[in-house]
This record gives sequence, C-alpha cells and structure tokens, in this order.
Amino acid sequence: MKIFIEGSHFSTPYQGTYTYLSGILHGITIYKPEIKIILGLYNDSQLPPEILNNPSIELYIYRRTGKLNLFLFEIPAILKNKKISKAIFQYIIPPISFNKCSYYPVIHDILFMDYPEYFSKYYRLIRIIFFYFSAKRSKKIITVSEYSKKRISQNFKIKSKNIFVVPNAVSETFIQHDLNKIKSKEYIFKKYNIKNFVLYVSRFEPRKNHSLILKSKVLNQYDHIVFIGHNTFDQNLEDLKTKAIWLEGIENSTLLEFYNACELFIYPSFAEGFGIPPLEAGAMKVPVVCSNATAMEDFSFFNKTFFNPTDLESFEKAIEIAKKQSENELEEIRKVILNKYNWVTNAEILVNNLNL
Repeated sequence: MKIFIEGSHFSTPYQGTYTYLSGILHGITIYKPEIKIILGLYNDSQLPPEILNNPSIELYIYRRTGKLNLFLFEIPAILKNKKISKAIFQYIIPPISFNKCSYYPVIHDILFMDYPEYFSKYYRLIRIIFFYFSAKRSKKIITVSEYSKKRISQNFKIKSKNIFVVPNAVSETFIQHDLNKIKSKEYIFKKYNIKNFVLYVSRFEPRKNHSLILKSKVLNQYDHIVFIGHNTFDQNLEDLKTKAIWLEGIENSTLLEFYNACELFIYPSFAEGFGIPPLEAGAMKVPVVCSNATAMEDFSFFNKTFFNPTDLESFEKAIEIAKKQSENELEEIRKVILNKYNWVTNAEILVNNLNL
C-alpha cells in the first residue's frame, strides 16, 4: 500500500503543524512499516533524522514553488504517476483529482469562525473559503480534538461520521529525557539569571490570554514569569516586557530545560484547536494550571487544576491547588498523557480509518 503525504510545512518556520507531520510520519513507520509513504516537500533541510533516513519514506522534492502551481499541476501529476489512491494534506486539498485518489485533509481547527475577534477579516475569509472547499470535497476529514470535530461538523455541515480525530502527541524528547531538576534550575539561572519561575509556552496572540497571568497577585510569590513563544501578530508586548521575561527563538534542548526547571506551568488560553504545551509539561511531571475552554476540556486529567480563563478568581484557586500536588498525583497525570497521547497510538487510529 502506498500513500502520499503533503509536507510543504516542513519548509516553514517551526510550528505545531511541523510537529504533527513529523509525529504522524514516524508513528506510521513504527506501527505499520510496510506502508510506503511518498512525502512531497520543497526541500529536506529541516527534516528530522527519523524521517530523512527512514526506508519506508520516499522523498519527492517539488519542482514548482508557488502553492497555486503546486496544487493545480504538480501534486495531481505525482498522484497520477505514482498511482496513489489516498493522500493526506494539511488544511487544503488540490481542486482536481486524478486516478480516483481520495483526499484526507487535516483541519486542525476553525477557531477563526468561532472567535472572529481574534483574527483579521482577510485571514478569516481566505480560510473559510479554502477550508470549506476542502471539507466538502474530501473522503473524510482528520482533526485533532473532539472540540474541533464538533465545530467543523456544525460550521461546515459535515456528518460527524465523516470526521475522525487523530490528536497531537507528546514528543519522545519529553518522555525519554534524563534531565535532573536541580541541574536544570542551575542551568537556567546561570544562562538567563532566572529562578523560582512560572512558565507559559505559546505564541503571542490575543487569544492566548497572557494578560491574565500578569493580573494575578498570587504569582507575586515567584521571582519570575517567563513567556516563551513567537509574536505571531506583532502585538504590542511592552507590558509583557516590563512585568515578565519574554523569550523567542529558544532551541528545543533549552526549552526542555525551562520545562524541567519551572515551579509551575500555566496555560490560560481562551481558544485552542488542541494545545500541546500543557501535555508536554504534564509529561515532565510539572504542576499544570490549564484553561478548561474549547479543546482543553479534553484534558480531564487536569480537572483539579482546570480554570475558567475569563475568571481571575478561578485561575488563582487553581494555582493554589497545583502548588500542593503530590509526586504521586503528577506521576499519575504523566502516565495518562503518555498512554493517550503518543504517536504510535495515533498512527494506528489513522491507518485504521484510512483502511491502509
């Protein structure tokens, strides 16, 4: 069996889609290595080693650069010449199909429809048109959470049975690390002069709700508040810079040290299609205070430290509970995360739904 996976996101700046693609590819080759994967992409310079050197994956380097030419001509030609019957895309599918190939787009979320106040009109319009087109012309839709499945079904009038969930998962890096907590704290203090801190890892966007953290008096007991993430919409970060430490471009190895060294991980987002950082923190046995809105409601193992992201009092109560969590409680949360959110399990879900 052969399958085509569109991987042009491997050539874009590191983001959630990159993690999702690499995780699914790696998971399929472990769960069912006999499946031949044709991976289309612009170049292989950013591919992780487990993908680049995998015998189950054939790399196809695109000759065309523009998305329009790529989706109109080159990808349909690849599907025809390689005799591909099933193809997976991120969000958008080609407008035409050859060889009766079935398309399966991964639509991670449609937050721009449910929360238009956080997105520009142009951003919303373009995505509504292309995502709707992709949803209506696909064999089935793949998404990452029950929340996104429900919203896609309702907004695009798609039968629920034609949408299936393949969630994100925690990278092996967060599972198999051998970091010592004391040494991580020493490393962060020596390199950044940061100690006794709470952490929030996320892009800087209005919906991410960074301001809630800055309003909390409970957090005054910590020396530092650390925000790590890319400023997606170029919003004004002056308040963040004066009241917290703001970091961009942190390497994965250093990010791991930050997770391991922090006293508390906070995730106050208003709206998410999934939300991987709290799972990463939980997998490292860090106390997590997590918003219970949108897709995060699936993380029921955080129920003791869930909070309403619009309610400061709810947030501060959750912080107090998280501070008192025992080692056993944190270990139980870790076990649930590793069992439910791993790439081999997710690959099994994908393979079975596509009848590969």
